[in-house]
Amino acid sequence: MLLRLFFMLKALPKRLAIASGPILRLLAALCLLAALITLTSDWVLSRPSTSTAGYWQVIAPNSYANAGKAVSRVLGQWVWNPLISSLLAIPAYMMFGLLALGLGWVGRRRRRVSVYLN
Repeated sequence: MLLRLFFMLKALPKRLAIASGPILRLLAALCLLAALITLTSDWVLSRPSTSTAGYWQVIAPNSYANAGKAVSRVLGQWVWNPLISSLLAIPAYMMFGLLALGLGWVGRRRRRVSVYLN
């Protein structure tokens, strides 16, 4: 998903790609905030790390069930059950932290390089 986002941004016109940088950095900051909140809540309550799927099922159980049905219907059962469910099984702080790193890397400010030919 992140790789597809990167290729989509790479294909955009240069001005639009430059304008999307601050938005991606904002999303990275929000994901980092979510990672810190989930890590802190697991630490304060002295419980093992809660998975992303666990948080999703607690916050919006109908949404989780509908997402599973939709992905299974459109892409096939094998996409939801071994692939996406195993991705959602990792701890929430790790998922949001990796997402923050990826979005921050894609939205980073590029260094301009001036090339002079003599």
